[in-house]
Amino acid sequence: MRAFLGKRVRNVVLVGLVSGGVALFLAACTTIPTSGAPTTVLNSVASVSYGSESETFSGTVEGSQLIVTGVHYTSGAPEGSVRVVLPSSTTVLCSSTVTTDSTGVDSTFSCTWSHGTLAAGTYTVAAEYTPGTPRSSNNTEFHFLKSVSLSQDLKVAPESVKPTKIMVTQPSLTYGSETSPFQVTVDGVKGDGYPAGAITLATATTTTTVPVSCTPSATHTGAPKTHTTTYTCHLTSATELTAGTYTTIKATFTPSSHSSSSTNYSYTSATSTPVTFTMKEAETTPRVTVPETTLTYGSEASATFTVTVTGTPTHGYPAGKIELTTLAAAVTLPVSCTPSTTHTGTPKTHTTTYACHLTSATELTAGTYTDIRATFIPTTSESSSSTNYSYTSATSTPVTFTVLEAETAPTVVAVP
Repeated sequence: MRAFLGKRVRNVVLVGLVSGGVALFLAACTTIPTSGAPTTVLNSVASVSYGSESETFSGTVEGSQLIVTGVHYTSGAPEGSVRVVLPSSTTVLCSSTVTTDSTGVDSTFSCTWSHGTLAAGTYTVAAEYTPGTPRSSNNTEFHFLKSVSLSQDLKVAPESVKPTKIMVTQPSLTYGSETSPFQVTVDGVKGDGYPAGAITLATATTTTTVPVSCTPSATHTGAPKTHTTTYTCHLTSATELTAGTYTTIKATFTPSSHSSSSTNYSYTSATSTPVTFTMKEAETTPRVTVPETTLTYGSEASATFTVTVTGTPTHGYPAGKIELTTLAAAVTLPVSCTPSTTHTGTPKTHTTTYACHLTSATELTAGTYTDIRATFIPTTSESSSSTNYSYTSATSTPVTFTVLEAETAPTVVAVP
């Protein structure tokens, strides 16, 4: 077989060619070549992650054979080495000597790239075959030339990391003005860039989403490199949560498509531990009115007058007690007031009417008092029928109370 290499073979028909590297000519005569480039094949390349770049590259360096009227002519199996490179930068990822496989015509290679230093991104890789010296084939009458495989993409994905901590300030908000700002801080990993994404709020017990709008700060903190993002947030509705205490509020960070300021890393979703949101009742001041009243000395306790406390529509009706005072003397007058069980007002009931009387029949001496005022003192626990609101103390404008002299029939004594 080797005797035919490099010589012309006449009056024969070439009936087959196995593998690549040598052209096939159907002719009356041909020349058996003594050198040529093998076909270098790089097997499929897998993706890797930044920080854990390890990839085993493998493939085949294919020799060739001719079959001439039943006689096999072979180039032999390639000998030498293969290196896997980034053609654009000539960076060598790994290299290996080739090993003859069971066909005796092809050789295989395998090498491992580890502890890589490529930034996240997509790179073009190829396998380059370099013939061995002084022998490049296990057939000493054939010499292989250099060969390069087709290129493939090597994808280095960003390393996936989780934010180390999410902190939520515990705001004290007021019903009706819940759009006051509070902060959510997302701590990334030192050296891995600062997180970029969206913040959502939910109650941990009912998993109810609380509509919130959050804006990341343009300034990022952390040492040795900035890795913390602070969001300024506010509820999107001024009346989103009713007044009360919420102990199960959680903030969740959802990463954006580019979730880190460093292209080599990507942040995953993370959720804070539960925090407490306090929604205070909205305070409002009612209007207190008391009518001009005429009493009679000695029967002042039996005369009833009305004190009306008018709240704010939709804020519920006021609940509390009534005090009566004289403005000039700053004297509190003993008074008993009973709230009506029927409340008035439109569009919703927001007025409470109190039926009042002095507790003493002779509290005020006969005369005119132009400085009487009624003061509404709210109940400490619930001063409004609506749990979202509370009423503050309020005092009426001064009114006149007139205390008439008690009329007494004279005693008639007969004079003899």
